[in-house]
Amino acid sequence: MLYAPIVVIIALAFALLLNRKDLKFVGFFRTCMFLPFVISLTVAAIAWQFILSPSLGLIPYWVSLLGGPSHLDLLGTRETSMATIVFITVWKNFGYFMVIFLAGLQGISAELYEAASLDGASAWQKFRYITLPALRPTFNYVVIFGLIGSFQVFDQVFILTSGGPARSTETIVYRIYTEAFGNGKLGYASALSYVLLIMTLIVGLIQLYTNNKHEKEEIA
Repeated sequence: MLYAPIVVIIALAFALLLNRKDLKFVGFFRTCMFLPFVISLTVAAIAWQFILSPSLGLIPYWVSLLGGPSHLDLLGTRETSMATIVFITVWKNFGYFMVIFLAGLQGISAELYEAASLDGASAWQKFRYITLPALRPTFNYVVIFGLIGSFQVFDQVFILTSGGPARSTETIVYRIYTEAFGNGKLGYASALSYVLLIMTLIVGLIQLYTNNKHEKEEIA
């Protein structure tokens, strides 16, 4: 569940940054931010497996150079494994949500910001009273699909940790897989699948409700 709020905040922050007209090479930076999303998740997970390897990885090596522990195992330690999986998942997907936020930001009329500037509004006031209300439908979409995405995390857990250590990175989809194909408990796996379906349906109904409510407010 940590994934959804983190990816929304990071995607919105980068969208606001890359929506600035005075930023040079903005197309290049947008491409770099979006690039992880188009990479195969399996390929990305294998690459991160090498990067985080306690013996050969770049990150443990850099940490040791800075005076940190010489044998840093971020994926093999219960206290850091889930945070590492969340980081990799955010890195993989935030570019997609950033592009969605960018589309929403570019749909906001520049005249609103000009009028607010004439009235002496600060940058925070513009963001609070213009940007956020205008982005509400986009924000709802990103939050809902971020939540659904957090329910469906599997590949990175399967490749990087196999649910460990001590099942600290086990997700519901990975549990369904292990119960069905590892333990042969097809009935239990089916029950978990129904739970996942109900969770996804609830989130989808929340999105429909918020979208309908927003449309009614606009008509009124």
